[in-house]
Amino acid sequence: MNMWIKMLSLISISLLIVACDNNDNDTGAGAPQEKAYLRVLHASADTPSVNIWLNGEVAFENVDFADSTAVTSLPAGMNDLQVEGIISSGNAVIIDAQDVELTKDMLFDVVVLNTYSAIEPLIVSKDKDFDGEVRVQVVHAASAAPEVDVHLTAPVETLSVNTVWGSVAFKESLDPISLAAGSYRIRMTAKDDLTPLYDSGSFVLNTGADVLIAAVTNTQMGDSVDKSPIALSIVSDSGSTLAYSVDDGAEASFVHSSSDAPALDVYIQELVLTAFTNVAFASATDYVALEQRPYTFDVRITGTLDEIISNIDLVLQNSELYTIVAVGDALDENAGDSIRPQPDGLELLLLTDEPRSVATDARLRVVHGAFEAPTVDVYLTATTDTSTATAVISDFKYKDSSAYLLMTQGSYFVTLYAAGSDPAMDDFAMQTGPIILNNGGVYTAIARAATVAESPATFGVTVIAD
Repeated sequence: MNMWIKMLSLISISLLIVACDNNDNDTGAGAPQEKAYLRVLHASADTPSVNIWLNGEVAFENVDFADSTAVTSLPAGMNDLQVEGIISSGNAVIIDAQDVELTKDMLFDVVVLNTYSAIEPLIVSKDKDFDGEVRVQVVHAASAAPEVDVHLTAPVETLSVNTVWGSVAFKESLDPISLAAGSYRIRMTAKDDLTPLYDSGSFVLNTGADVLIAAVTNTQMGDSVDKSPIALSIVSDSGSTLAYSVDDGAEASFVHSSSDAPALDVYIQELVLTAFTNVAFASATDYVALEQRPYTFDVRITGTLDEIISNIDLVLQNSELYTIVAVGDALDENAGDSIRPQPDGLELLLLTDEPRSVATDARLRVVHGAFEAPTVDVYLTATTDTSTATAVISDFKYKDSSAYLLMTQGSYFVTLYAAGSDPAMDDFAMQTGPIILNNGGVYTAIARAATVAESPATFGVTVIAD
């Protein structure tokens, strides 16, 4: 009975409010609220992922570099915006913009740009709705790139002074333009020059597309000097896509982590890679630039034609950086150390690298490259004492690789326990270190068998600065 009274009371109150609103002539609290629209693009290359706060509440979480949020509606008028950096030692507000005036029926793109130490918001606005089939706008958000001329052309059109849409320097934007739906190509050249710094290749703009094209810093830079300094974050209602210049190519490095294999030479398409010759156990090469395409890899014992692994097909994609790791039990000690046949012998792991540096932390990837070790739990600690520590990676199997972990700057001991062990009670399988991790550094740590120099330890780790 009481429940029904409460429900009827609530219904009566609701009806009363509706009735009052209907007599209000849409001038009071129930009047439709005027809306503005906002979207945030993370374009600061050395800033960690961020959370976006709007008017005191978290609106979007874990927005990575070159990603954008969805468009959200806000009350027209004054609004508060905060950008919170996700940092291993504790998150911190890195942009605090109070009383940002947002005009009704306008779309505001907030581009978070510049280096972390000088981070700032650039606000670009336009009408939310537009006439025509397609609308495109360009903003320059690549802090280290020069002023550029923007050429938006048909896919096969030759560049000339007549194809320049406009010139734009860092923190500047071009006014939006309306286009017919169709195939296009965007190229960026240094101002008053016709040699492309960036070339998108052909792409399609479909009817209804409303696109913001942001030039951002190309963070996929290894040792190659031929890559474009620019990548494009292409932002639309369906999300954001990071597009690299079509001629950036790929890069790869090689790591020898097979404890019983002698020094190795790497061949592609039957030709030796000079940069990948005489690679000793527990060592790594620098990156070498390669075309983006499929390759057939062979690995031979240095100075011989003895193939220790052959006909391994790997596809290298444009703009990507790779680490190729040789792992496995290469030689059969029960057969006079003869080469163990595939697939039981040497293997190649193809790791896709993410070399973006963040100013606030180190980034560390861990690889289980020791065929001699069991499935393990991985601990990273400031001292050798792991008794109260928590594993950063659990159930880590041979040939597994982790995501990049955000690490506070410092020195760490790497300790591996058999999976499921209690570090307060059980003996570890491996402990090595300390390894030094610096803010801004990007590292890969490959667990492997120990070298002769590391004896009497059973296992060691190869640390590579990506």
